[in-house]
Amino acid sequence: DKKNQQKLIIRLRDISKIKELEIKLEETENYIKKISKLEDSEKKYRDNAELLPDVIFEIDLNLTLTYVNSIAFDKFGYTKEDLRAGLKITQIVDPESLEEVSKNIKLLLKGRDTLPHKYLLVKKDGSKFYAMVHSKPILKNEQIIGIRGTITDINNLVLAEKELKESEEKFRTIAEQSLMGICIIQDFEIKYLNHQMAEIYGYPIDEVKRWKPKEF
Repeated sequence: DKKNQQKLIIRLRDISKIKELEIKLEETENYIKKISKLEDSEKKYRDNAELLPDVIFEIDLNLTLTYVNSIAFDKFGYTKEDLRAGLKITQIVDPESLEEVSKNIKLLLKGRDTLPHKYLLVKKDGSKFYAMVHSKPILKNEQIIGIRGTITDINNLVLAEKELKESEEKFRTIAEQSLMGICIIQDFEIKYLNHQMAEIYGYPIDEVKRWKPKEF
């Protein structure tokens, strides 16, 4: 019966493009979330770096400084404009330490760990100071993209060690020329005696140094 006939209309629509767009939007959203987390992490890192008493630095594969904390500007005398203009890490290294710095940078960029090293560094005004530098490779997607490190000023310590060494050398020179017997005992061990003291005891210096407290 035509009166009782019902019509069924089926409308087909290609939504594959929409699905592709939804997938892309989802991927973009996930990427943005990932970047936001990285930015938050990076911000926290930079905020913490500003609180440290030591210099924090980062260099890229061209050895150009890409980041330093605020104390670095005070320590080396450079400005943010100098950093933006392109400042090489080699510009703050004295020629005395440049060869060792270059060697360790090559090792780090190959993924090798290096021990902290003492270097002689140079400020913008030409003045120099000794520093202990700790460095590690910067990784991104399992690829080395640069180096991050800390610089600790140890100039006073190095100068004190030099003065102590010079003082010891002067003492030894005077002691060896003295007509008196001179002996230094520390922690119940003979640390030093001059030739005059050895002659007084009648034994070689090396043998006297091996004596125990009772034997002495």
